[in-house]
Amino acid sequence: MKKNILILLALAILSCQKDKNNKEKIEQKNITENQQEITKNEDVKIEAFESKSKFFWDYFKENEDKIYNFDKLSKDEQQKIWRQIHIRLSVINEALGVEISAVPKNGKRELIITANGLVDLFPAVRKLTANAPKMEKWIVKPFKQRMKKVRIRMSSGIDMSSDDLYFKIDSKKEKRLNISVYMKGYEKIPANRRREILYQLLDGILGEEDVETYLGAIEDSDKKDDSYINSDRLIEEVDKLKK
Repeated sequence: MKKNILILLALAILSCQKDKNNKEKIEQKNITENQQEITKNEDVKIEAFESKSKFFWDYFKENEDKIYNFDKLSKDEQQKIWRQIHIRLSVINEALGVEISAVPKNGKRELIITANGLVDLFPAVRKLTANAPKMEKWIVKPFKQRMKKVRIRMSSGIDMSSDDLYFKIDSKKEKRLNISVYMKGYEKIPANRRREILYQLLDGILGEEDVETYLGAIEDSDKKDDSYINSDRLIEEVDKLKK
């Protein structure tokens, strides 16, 4: 009787162990299949991006001479080019944009690919820039770049430069500066345009990537005191965070 009980117990243990092994194999199979599916999806995403990127660069490469001489084109031709550029960027993401530098006396123009301040699009900007073909007349760069002096002129009469901004560093947290900004003549700027103009100036002062990486909270101020610094000093403070 005891022997029979022991045999039954051994069989039960063996059966449980077998079920456990089968369960583990099924779980491992599911994990492997999920990993393969994720990898497959990522490959599809990469292939899709490469295709969309090619769609943009094929047009730009084909028309690089015309776009280089953009300023000499008629308004109709300029609009056609901007429309085509926008269509091709929109295939990747509608928020992406480009900026074209002024024509240099000798040398290449710069084509800036911008995420327009949207951090989630930074990877797309980097990939699109990395996929740029070699072009004789163009240098392609990711993100709006720092400029020696930034100036914004609008048809509404708004005329502001980086010299009109003053900054107060309120606090530093995790390699980010929380700042207050005083805009000279801000009362003349419509309230619904102030942030737009401020970020355009900041992008030119620090560069788009540094604005999103090293600035935290940005508050408006209607007055300034001796604790406020100019744009050159703000650049110095941001560059310290990179070390």
